[in-house]
Amino acid sequence: MVRLTISLADRTHRALKEAAVRQNRSMASIIEESLKLRGSQPLDSAREIVAKTRVRSRLDAD
Repeated sequence: MVRLTISLADRTHRALKEAAVRQNRSMASIIEESLKLRGSQPLDSAREIVAKTRVRSRLDAD
């Protein structure tokens, strides 16, 4: 696992911390889930998904 330092507004940090306590989760797990839901993934994975979708939809690569 890689460590990352980010800057958040005080209000955002407080909201994240409160959500973590309410959900009995770590702040990191909430951030990671949010990134996944936003579609953040390596470029190769995104290209692979697009290629598979094109095949299923019978679309050309162009």
